[in-house]
Amino acid sequence: MPMLANPLVSILLALALFGGGCWAGYSRADAARVAEVATIKAEHAAAYAEAERQARERLEAETAKVNDLAVRLQQEKGRIVVRTKVITRRIKDAAQSAAGCSFGPDFVRLYNEALGYPGGGALPESAGAAGAGHGAGPAPAAGSGLLPGKPVTPADLLAHARDFGAWARGLEAQARALAALAQEGR
Repeated sequence: MPMLANPLVSILLALALFGGGCWAGYSRADAARVAEVATIKAEHAAAYAEAERQARERLEAETAKVNDLAVRLQQEKGRIVVRTKVITRRIKDAAQSAAGCSFGPDFVRLYNEALGYPGGGALPESAGAAGAGHGAGPAPAAGSGLLPGKPVTPADLLAHARDFGAWARGLEAQARALAALAQEGR
């Protein structure tokens, strides 16, 4: 039997050497893979941190631009409010220069139509509600924007022009701010 044991020992020894070599090779390959993954993770973390920093800087720059435009728009709206108040104080005197002048329903319908109100239709408030000094009354008559029995006066038209002008100047200021924002974004 010693003869039989010799080949068996040789085979077992060969298998042990083969297994040890596989285990050593696998361990070395696994260590290399773990090191490679750690390197990739570190590079990814550095790239991610740099991308975050750049995005934050761009966001801060854009936010500063928008805030500056918002401040300028608010200042322009403040100037519009001041201008509107000055015009309001001047309406009474200016309307007195056209004393006795009044406009009827046909004039108001055409006036509304020229301003683009659908079908020259009724205004949502009475002509006097714009601040021309008329007291509160019933809802405006359909189609003309007039209080029944009350003609439209020059003061009413001036008050409307004041309100419409303030709205138009505000819209223009917003359009300029948006154009500036779009232009700076290029």
